[in-house]
Amino acid sequence: MNFRLRLLLICLLFVMLSAVGHSAEKKYILILNSYHKGYSWTDGLVKGIEKTLTEKIEECEILIEYMDTKRINTDEYKEAFFRLMKMKYAKIKLDIIIVSDDNAFLFVVKYHRDLFGNTPIVFMGVNNFRPSMIHGHEEQITGIVQDADIPATLNTALELHPNTTQVAIICDATTTGQAYIRQAVGAESQFKTLKFIYLDGAELTTSEMLARLGSLPNNSIALLCIWLKDKNGVFVPWKRGYPDISKNSPVPLYGVLDSMLQYGILGGKVQSGRHHGVEAAKIALKLLEGKKVTDIPVRLESPNTYMFNYNQLKRWNIPKTALPRGSILFNEPQSAYYQYKNIVWGIIGIFAFLIVVIMVLGSNIIRRKSAEENLRESEQKYRLLVENLPGTVFRGYKDWSIEFFDNTIEILTGYNVDEFNSRRMKWIDIMVEEDIDATKLSFIQALKTNKSYIRDYRIKSNVQSIHWVQERGQIVCDNNGEIEYVNGVFFDVTDRKQAEEALRESEERFKDIADLLPQPVWETDLEGNFTYTNRAGYEGFGYTPKDLEEGVFIADIIIPEDRERGIANFGKTLQGIEYENYEFTCLTKDGRKFPALIYSSP
Repeated sequence: MNFRLRLLLICLLFVMLSAVGHSAEKKYILILNSYHKGYSWTDGLVKGIEKTLTEKIEECEILIEYMDTKRINTDEYKEAFFRLMKMKYAKIKLDIIIVSDDNAFLFVVKYHRDLFGNTPIVFMGVNNFRPSMIHGHEEQITGIVQDADIPATLNTALELHPNTTQVAIICDATTTGQAYIRQAVGAESQFKTLKFIYLDGAELTTSEMLARLGSLPNNSIALLCIWLKDKNGVFVPWKRGYPDISKNSPVPLYGVLDSMLQYGILGGKVQSGRHHGVEAAKIALKLLEGKKVTDIPVRLESPNTYMFNYNQLKRWNIPKTALPRGSILFNEPQSAYYQYKNIVWGIIGIFAFLIVVIMVLGSNIIRRKSAEENLRESEQKYRLLVENLPGTVFRGYKDWSIEFFDNTIEILTGYNVDEFNSRRMKWIDIMVEEDIDATKLSFIQALKTNKSYIRDYRIKSNVQSIHWVQERGQIVCDNNGEIEYVNGVFFDVTDRKQAEEALRESEERFKDIADLLPQPVWETDLEGNFTYTNRAGYEGFGYTPKDLEEGVFIADIIIPEDRERGIANFGKTLQGIEYENYEFTCLTKDGRKFPALIYSSP
């Protein structure tokens, strides 16, 4: 009785302390969206953020703003929006600002000090992110990049349609659409036998795009990135436009967003607005708990997922077994279990209760047999879970011995699982020697923090071929802090590493060729800031790579009298409008002037 009383008092004290701990002051959180309410991607982001925050923060007010830049995105509009925000939030002290997609991100980078002071900012959905975009703001801005992972979707499509020789990329005239085109162009070098054609909203009306899509030959596939605005600036609501695109496509139509699945696309490695929102909200929660922005680096890997439309799989005769492991199916018919799972689990609950009664009243033999049966069923469920993971589950020990729970390691290494489980072979035996020190260091660093780690390194198969693996692990220690074992998962990331290396080599070849040219060659971002120049550019204008990192604008290399015309020509280039006056007087870093012809293309 005394023990129960003490336990009750401890529980009451815990509840009282919890109540005190949750009575924190109210938090004000602003969500600033690039696009409009009703746009599926944006709605998913907002829902993911709201659900995650409200589950963890008892007292908070979530303020939501929409820039609506799919419909209007002029400089005058952004200036007016800035004045509205300054007036609206002048007397509200915000704790966190979450911005979604490129236009809101660029707006906040430009105006945040005038609007929000030193309030921490978490971004998401930003395409083609570069660290230089937040240069000087690293102590205030962090977030998650958005990457459509076009190569992953195309690789899957080619496996499902091996006779494909052509892909049509569908992108509109918006900033996002043009960013997707650049991603697709960057991926071309990975697909030497595949012809890329672009149904570009900067060049086509919606009806022209649909006509060209409808004329694609049978050996083609199509990839819908976005289509909300055509070359005439006509806005096409996605609820109307995407079904028309799906209906007019005579070939398999893949996509980049999960919201497209409901309008008839086949699928792909898609981006989920809700998932991005949840991940951004998790970062915001860490900042609200007191963590510094500089302790949370920008996440450069977009959290995409393989998703497919069940009806389109049937249309194109694609079996579910051909899909990547872990794929999610949309519109799949519900099984009898799914429809009656509450009844099923109710019956299971009743049987569980009866089993407990039998165990209590029965003999020791009956209890033992029941326990053995429960253990067997548990092992079967656990094994089923492990076998359906998109990786290989393991348990490792301090001496580098390792145990696996299924046979998938044989596919990755070629070695029989028994060689590892019997401890005749240790994991370090197949690691590439040059990578061992780095993996040990990441393990030591994990011990100093939350005991979890992610590390990439190479291993050798039984035929001495090299594979890249990503190891995600959690270190488990005893009460004395001594390591007992590590639970984790291996992922084969060889294809990703090879793709990254191919991209790096392609960029190096481009720079080598450009450095041989006698004329300066420049590249800029969409705001007109230089991101690259060749040797002739550095020598002719006197700038250094460090200058480009710190920021050199197109107007900086033109005399003041020509700058307004130069900026206007830059804007015309982005819009695909031709112009005739190419002659300018250029200005070097040290003030030297010289005449030049400046040609540009998007």
